Amino acid sequence: MWADIDYMDDYKVFTISQSRYKDLPSKVHKIRSEYNMTFVPIMDAGVAVRKDIDTIPALKTGLERKVFIKQAESDDPLTAGVWCGNAYFPDFYKADTNQWWSDMFDHMVSTYDNLEVDGVWLDMNEATNFCDGYCIEEERPKSSLRNKAFYVPGQRDLESESLGVDGRHDNGFSEYDAHNTFSLM
Repeated sequence: MWADIDYMDDYKVFTISQSRYKDLPSKVHKIRSEYNMTFVPIMDAGVAVRKDIDTIPALKTGLERKVFIKQAESDDPLTAGVWCGNAYFPDFYKADTNQWWSDMFDHMVSTYDNLEVDGVWLDMNEATNFCDGYCIEEERPKSSLRNKAFYVPGQRDLESESLGVDGRHDNGFSEYDAHNTFSLM
């Protein structure tokens, strides 16, 4: 059984809506035990940004562990926009990020009655962005890599439905250099 994004609470990753899907763990257990089916929930890489970070464990722990792609001229996370609205994307070039991602799955399983997950449908994994480059224009650096490409495949805007190319990764790469590797991390 595949579960699309509507099982989440307000499109926040690693959550289950308690108003619509509170029985999901027991239903998953039933389909697995009685029908030998598997459960594969969708998981977006973008972590919802909300004012009350204490209600979003992925956001709170991600900020504490500094696992998000950074702005070009600041150590603050780079803001993107996906189904949940404003979002931060994990920087899988940072050594601790894979462990954080795994910890968040463990948190989801233990928080929701030992939810049994057999796989993950990773969505928005390019990292996709509903904004073209920067959702918050103040995050764009004055001298952007966007205008410095020697060659642009397909002659399209490199920031079309993508993160701002100036985002910084922990290993020193810019998003310009790392964009196509995101889903492989």
